[in-house]
Amino acid sequence: MSGGGLSKGMTPPPNACSQALLRVLADGLVLPYSIAAAWNSNADTVQPIDAPPVPGDIDVAGLWWWRWHGTQCTGTRPAAPQPPPPLSVVIEPVFTQLSFSSPVAMMQSPGDDTRWYVVEQRGIVRVFDHDVNVASSSVYLDIDSRVDSSANEAGLLGMAFHPDFQNNGQVFLSYTRGGPLTSVVSRFTVDPNSGLPDPASEFIVLTVPQPFGNHNGGNLAFGPGGNLYIGF
Repeated sequence: MSGGGLSKGMTPPPNACSQALLRVLADGLVLPYSIAAAWNSNADTVQPIDAPPVPGDIDVAGLWWWRWHGTQCTGTRPAAPQPPPPLSVVIEPVFTQLSFSSPVAMMQSPGDDTRWYVVEQRGIVRVFDHDVNVASSSVYLDIDSRVDSSANEAGLLGMAFHPDFQNNGQVFLSYTRGGPLTSVVSRFTVDPNSGLPDPASEFIVLTVPQPFGNHNGGNLAFGPGGNLYIGF
């Protein structure tokens, strides 16, 4: 057996008996272990029996726990691992001079940590400087007229910047529209003259009917592979 366990010819602890072995890893995780050796009280030897091979690259630091069904056997059970020290978490208000109407998301664009964007459920995206003393925000994109936010969990629900936003100026929004209620995922492109997304540049990527006004998801995020993930 690998990993510092019993092998043929070794003598187990006094008064040990036929037993199942449990491998105890240093991090406290206990893995059920097939009976790989049995103590022969007559021959004073450990007789190996057939068992699946055990990975030999795990250092168990000699920690073994012997267990016998029905009668206590001699053995050493390692002490339970100590819990990690408690974390100290402090909540600190930021941007205290700003206020928003039903904000649902807050983010920065790729490659630019100088500004923050806040998505408001009614259909407006606001932007402000990354400054603890900032006192005002401005409208980045307003599609309020296209958004149905009358239901509690409907409205403008998500936004994601394209990973190459600094070059292509593409930003994606997820919102619900009425008549009937439908989830819409659209792409908008920044106007190079104004530096703001042009509402007229909307390209609808996907629509999904929403029969109910709640549980409409709406989160958007680009993964490391460049794919856009959409929650409904």
